[in-house]
Amino acid sequence: MGKNLKHQFIHAIEDNFNEGMDKHSMKANGVRNDGKIFSYSDRSNLIDLACNFSNFMKENYKDIRQVKEVRADHIQSFLNQKSNECSNATLKQYQSKFNKLEKVVNNTYSINVKYKGYQLPLSEENTKIRNTSMSPDDFKKLENVFANSKSYGKIAIQLTARCGLRVSEVTKLQGRDIRISDNVIHIEDGKGGRNRDIPIREEDKEYFANLKANIGDMERVCPVRSDSINKAIDRAMKGKGIRNKYNATNIHSIRKMYAQREFNRYRINEGMDIKQALRAVSALLGHGDDRLELMKQYVLDIH
Repeated sequence: MGKNLKHQFIHAIEDNFNEGMDKHSMKANGVRNDGKIFSYSDRSNLIDLACNFSNFMKENYKDIRQVKEVRADHIQSFLNQKSNECSNATLKQYQSKFNKLEKVVNNTYSINVKYKGYQLPLSEENTKIRNTSMSPDDFKKLENVFANSKSYGKIAIQLTARCGLRVSEVTKLQGRDIRISDNVIHIEDGKGGRNRDIPIREEDKEYFANLKANIGDMERVCPVRSDSINKAIDRAMKGKGIRNKYNATNIHSIRKMYAQREFNRYRINEGMDIKQALRAVSALLGHGDDRLELMKQYVLDIH
């Protein structure tokens, strides 16, 4: 292999490029063309990415010197940085080129690298519009507003912040669904008719024990309509001057705050990889475990 990543990538690209290759005839004859490069523009674009990525690696991961040592986490870091300056369309083009790089590297060096496993971040231009995850500081402002209130909004924001409940799930939750002995909050007939159990975190045990102690098993925790909850939270946000910061339904922004916190916990405390963490959070939110594209709208800081 070459002396550095850049030379290794470029050698693999050149090795898989042939000006006279005809991919249509190859396909007709049943010849696999994985990793083959058929045009000068594709060749040029791959070389540009290889040089750009190699420079990034040299600056941030000096110990990685061979293409076989590149991992999905390195590509994730590169794309996260690019998300501050590129559109989502450009990020998707990067993804396609990395897929191609994986193939040409494997073809040339007879190895089996797997560059996949990262998640495309939202570009900065869209994050400014879609970043509706409530900040912890703003959530504290809401807590202060409801501190001495009898509004069910006070309980609703806690159920969403601690368990990621939808507003419809908040208003259906009954005392019997707070299962202290099992250490879970049970959601019966959530969105799509799905049931799920959400673990009660250690720091939330006292809160839920006190909540359950003051309500009957068959009583609803928040016996009001969903729009009443939304209106109460909306008034509180407006009173604190933070309503215009969030584009989504007000309680939904708290749900996204919960999603980000749980993602961080799975990644840092439990050592899950990105896909595992996103699937775990998706299940907590009641989306199932195979909605990775959707989860990018909830977990805005993918790392």
